[in-house]
Amino acid sequence: MATSAHTNPAYDGVDIETSKYEDTSIATDGSCDNLSFKSAPGCELSVVATTLLGVVCVALIVAIGLIVGLTAPACPLPPPAPTFPPWTDTRLPENLLPIHYDVELQPFLPPAGDFELKGSVRIRFRVAKATSIIILSCDQIKLDKSSIEVKALSADVAQPTYVDAKVDADNMYCFIIVEGELQADKEYSVFMKFQGVINDGLHGFYRTKYLGVNGSVE
Repeated sequence: MATSAHTNPAYDGVDIETSKYEDTSIATDGSCDNLSFKSAPGCELSVVATTLLGVVCVALIVAIGLIVGLTAPACPLPPPAPTFPPWTDTRLPENLLPIHYDVELQPFLPPAGDFELKGSVRIRFRVAKATSIIILSCDQIKLDKSSIEVKALSADVAQPTYVDAKVDADNMYCFIIVEGELQADKEYSVFMKFQGVINDGLHGFYRTKYLGVNGSVE
């Protein structure tokens, strides 16, 4: 059967379109052996076309990623952390040339004290080679980091910013770190306060003993 229309009187005057079921046949013997359908018209893609479409999509995604990656501003990398200690030679480096020292020492001797001392120092120096680290000799002293000041003594030089100070007790050095670099051929000064001991090891600000006139130890 090609087409059919319902003949119930309740549907008189109503046209029911059944053309989309063309070539549909149903057996009247109660079996479905002869039931068949015909595909409705539509768009179909071959396997090759589907594969090509997928490749094009992937290529577009990769191209967009490359464009974004190449045109986006590069994030600056953080500077490498300085190794510590930055100097272990037995002699100070020659990048800073001292010009003048102003030193103040306040000893605390018995019975008022136990050979402690407090002090401060201001060092004027010239930079022979640009650097961001001021290296000083120190032994058995405790730096007051909050008191440290680094100043440029030339009007045409920007004032440096003190960052931190570290002590290398093994090699008897202290390192004063500034932001940026101290410029070559320019004069600067560094100031700091400290505490320490008056040692009996014959180095630095030390104490010693001697025999008095009557043979007593002084």
